[in-house]
Amino acid sequence: MRVRSGWFVILGGLGLLVVAGACGPGGDPGPDPDCSSDAACDDGNPCTDDVCDAESGCQHAPNQAACSDGDSCTSADRCLAGACVGQPLDADGDGAADERCGGLDCDDRDPLTHPGAQEICEDGLDQDCDGQDEACPCPDADGDGSQHMSCGGDDCDDRRADVHPGLSEGPDLTSCRDGLDNDCDGLYDAQEADCAAAGDAYVGAGGLQDDGLRNYLLGLVDNHDGLGYDTAREVMFSQVDNHAGRVECVYTGQWVTTSGIPPNDIMNTEHTWAQSWGADFNPAKSDLHHLFPTMSGANSVRGNMEFGVVLDAYWSQGGSLAGDDARGWNVFEPRDAHKGDAARAIFYFALRYDFDVGDTMEATLRAWHVLDPPDQKEQMRCDAIEGYQHNRNPFIDRVGFVDRISNF
Repeated sequence: MRVRSGWFVILGGLGLLVVAGACGPGGDPGPDPDCSSDAACDDGNPCTDDVCDAESGCQHAPNQAACSDGDSCTSADRCLAGACVGQPLDADGDGAADERCGGLDCDDRDPLTHPGAQEICEDGLDQDCDGQDEACPCPDADGDGSQHMSCGGDDCDDRRADVHPGLSEGPDLTSCRDGLDNDCDGLYDAQEADCAAAGDAYVGAGGLQDDGLRNYLLGLVDNHDGLGYDTAREVMFSQVDNHAGRVECVYTGQWVTTSGIPPNDIMNTEHTWAQSWGADFNPAKSDLHHLFPTMSGANSVRGNMEFGVVLDAYWSQGGSLAGDDARGWNVFEPRDAHKGDAARAIFYFALRYDFDVGDTMEATLRAWHVLDPPDQKEQMRCDAIEGYQHNRNPFIDRVGFVDRISNF
C-alpha cells in the first residue's frame, strides 16, 4: 500500500496515535504529491513511463518502446497501449512469415524465397515455396533451332550456333579444323569423310577425349625451345606483339611506342599464369604462350589474383576490372577482347606444365573461351611464337579441344 497525504486518528489504550495517510474515495489510495522520485513510481511494466508528479503523484503513461514478449515466433516487438506486442516472425523482411511459426515462408533467411517468388529452375532450391524445384524447359541457348541433348533435343553443343545436326562438316578448313563435332554425328575433323587429313597437324587427335586427348596434345607442345626470360621479353616487345613500332596493353588497350623492352615503370610483362602459382621457373617463366605486354599499373593491380567475374569493382581501366566476385573474393576480369586469349593461355599452361586450374576459375574461363573465340590476331600471334619456340597453343588452333577435356 502506498501511503498518501491526509491524517487519521487511532485511539489506543495508552493514548492517541496520529498516523499520516488517508484513503481517497472508494478506499483507493489518493494522490501522493510527496512521492520521492520517478524510480519510486516504477510499476515493473516496461511499456509504461513512470513519473512522479508533485501534484498528482505517480503517473504511468503508455510508451512505444522496444520490448520482448518472450515469443520466439514474433519479431520487432513494440509496446502498444501499455502492453508488449510482437509482429509475426519475418527475419528476411520479404513480407512472408516463417512457416515454423504458422507463416508460409519456407526459408525465412532468404528474401528471394517466399510464396509468389520467381522460381529458378533446377538450382536445388524452392524459391516459391511450392515444395519442388521446377525442371527447366528444354533450352535453345544458341538460337540455332535445335534443343540440347540433355533434355531430349539433338544439339550436342547449345553454346555455339555453328554446331547442330544438319550442318555440313567439310570440306572447308574452318569446320574440318576446329576440333568440334559440327554436325553432331560423333565424328571430329579428319574423321569426317569430307575432311581431308592431309596437312592436318592434329589428325592424330581423332575423337580422343580427356586423358587421351591431353596426353596426345602434351606430346605436341612438350619440350619446346625455351628462350630464357630476357630473350623472351625482347622477342615479345620487339617482334611478336610489336605492330609498326607500337605495343598494345592487353588489359587497358593503351599503346606504347617502343622497338624493344620498354622501361618497367611504363610497360611490363604479364604472366597470365602468375609466377607465384608456379610460373617462376624456366621454361615456364619465359613461355610466350602465356606472356603478354601490359601497362605497369595494370600489371601491378592484377598481381597474382585469379581471373573471375567482378561484381563490385575497386579498379577499372579500359574495360578490365578488379574487385570482388560473387564469393567475396578479389578477382581480376580482363576486358572482353582479351577474355578468350587469357582463358586459352591458362589452359595451355595447365596442359604443358601439369597444373590444376581450379574449379571456379575453370568454369569462368570456359565461358570466356566461348564468348571470345580466337581471331586472326590471336592466330597470327600463335604463328609468330611457333617461329621462336617451335610449338603452338592447340586451344587456339582447335577451340573444340577445350570441350573435350572435362577437367583442367
